[in-house]
Amino acid sequence: MQFSIFTGLERPDILQELEQLRFSSWGYLLDKNPALKSRFIISELDYKSQHIACHLDGFLIGCGRLSLHSCKDDIPDKPNFDPYTDDTSFPAAFMSRLIVHSDFRNRGIARRIDQLRISTAEQHDMRSIWVEAKANRIKALEAMGFSKLGTSSDKCIPGNWFILYKKLAHDVSSIKKQGENGP
Repeated sequence: MQFSIFTGLERPDILQELEQLRFSSWGYLLDKNPALKSRFIISELDYKSQHIACHLDGFLIGCGRLSLHSCKDDIPDKPNFDPYTDDTSFPAAFMSRLIVHSDFRNRGIARRIDQLRISTAEQHDMRSIWVEAKANRIKALEAMGFSKLGTSSDKCIPGNWFILYKKLAHDVSSIKKQGENGP
């Protein structure tokens, strides 16, 4: 398996593979709610965002998006995060659209993609990282230092979804520097 980090603008070819993977994995949801199609297609945010991809023998088998935001008004799916972002320091990163092909789940691919998204956010000097995740991912995210804040208001995709948050080292180090300088 090979992992790569890229922006959508740099690798539109991988974004096309990603769109196919989204439809093949999540397409069954369209029968219940055709409006979900907008979540599967490649969006403007996909082109602007960082992505961590996992390829095996030349085939995309997993990917996760990491979007970087300078202010609260710029965050994706803003209504879902609004109840929790009042005290957020920006810039902040948002992990979303994690997908692993069904034949390759439970092999640590999602965990590795998440680890790479966190380190990429740190490299871009983000102060925090956020994720909206299904209940089955909570323990793994908490093991990586995320805290569950509450439920998501988004009910269009079936399941129990939660909002999680993690303060990044960049924010911790800036707090220490302020304290070291004194009042």
